[in-house]
Amino acid sequence: MSQTDTHPCAVAIHSAIIDLNPSISLATVYKTLDSLKKVDLIKEINIGDDKSRYDANSDSHAHIVCTACYTILDMHDIDSLQMVREEVIKKSDYDINFDQIIFYGVCPECVDNNADEA
Repeated sequence: MSQTDTHPCAVAIHSAIIDLNPSISLATVYKTLDSLKKVDLIKEINIGDDKSRYDANSDSHAHIVCTACYTILDMHDIDSLQMVREEVIKKSDYDINFDQIIFYGVCPECVDNNADEA
C-alpha cells in the first residue's frame, strides 16, 4: 500500500501480492486491511461501486472519482477544505473524527474516448 498512489480494492491487493506469497488468502488481506484501518495507517474509501478501496495516505484530503472508469485521484493542497471542516465544526459543535470528501466527474481520458466514439 505504501508503494502506490492508486486506491486498490482488496482483490487487487491480493492479486498484486499473490506471486510474492502464494499461500496468502483473500481473508488474510481483508484482516490485514482492517488492522491497518484501526491504527489509522490506511483509509477506506467507498465510491459507490460496491467495492471498498484503500488509501495509504491517511492525511485528510479530498478525492475525485471518474464515473466512467472509476479511477480515483487524491486532491491535495486545497485550502478551502480546511475552511469547510472548520465551518462544519463551528456550526455543528461536533468533535470530527475524520472527514471524507469525494468529487465525481469524468476524467479527461474518458472524455476523449467518448469524443472519439461519437
